[in-house]
Amino acid sequence: MFFFLSKTLNILLNPLVWILVLLLLALLNRYRRKFYLTTATLTFLILSNPFISNLFMGWLEYPQKPVEKAYKIGVVLTGMIDPFVKTEQQVAFSGGADRFTETLRLYHLGYIEKILISGGSGLLLDKNFSESPQLGELAAILGVLPGDLILESNSRNTYENAKFTSPILKELSGNEEVLLITSAFHMRRAVACFRKQGINVVPYPVDFRSSKVVVDYNLWIPGSGAIDGWKIIVKELAGMVAYKMAGYT
Repeated sequence: MFFFLSKTLNILLNPLVWILVLLLLALLNRYRRKFYLTTATLTFLILSNPFISNLFMGWLEYPQKPVEKAYKIGVVLTGMIDPFVKTEQQVAFSGGADRFTETLRLYHLGYIEKILISGGSGLLLDKNFSESPQLGELAAILGVLPGDLILESNSRNTYENAKFTSPILKELSGNEEVLLITSAFHMRRAVACFRKQGINVVPYPVDFRSSKVVVDYNLWIPGSGAIDGWKIIVKELAGMVAYKMAGYT
């Protein structure tokens, strides 16, 4: 039920939906039309502003931390393949590809001995789609030894990532520290989930979306990238609250 609600409520968390609702209310209610149009305009100007979006994204993201020692296991969370792009013999990465590429870099540099890829289908209707097997095949092609690769393909959200990998991690490494690799904006919730399961994780955030502020005219020009940023911010904040209420963190 939690998974179903989380996926359906995502529609209401989309900032573009907020603006659309305000515009529809302006069409339907002539007595408050000016109020709804003004609110819709202000909402659009704020949410499409790159400076404001970048500021909040930087606040949400877990700070970057260099690797200071080698770890037995690096756990990488999926959510980086676009399930709606159909390709032959290719992996269609979305915006989170850094999760995979940075994990491979750490492996080949000797910072992690084994890679555990956690994640199956995050889709509400298509349970057959699974990310970890696809990423496992690609990792093998790119030089990860079979004995160094562990796949967990049943989890469908962050809570299940932690729940389903915790027995594997406890068996392989006991209470040793493991490196947790996921997007910087997602790291706080992920760390809380894994530590709730008794896993001693060290955060290694990747896929940073915020950037250094450069003062120029582009700061004030509305952009679709800013709205995309707010979609991530709102969804992640809502997820943090929901997970706390559900006892997952």
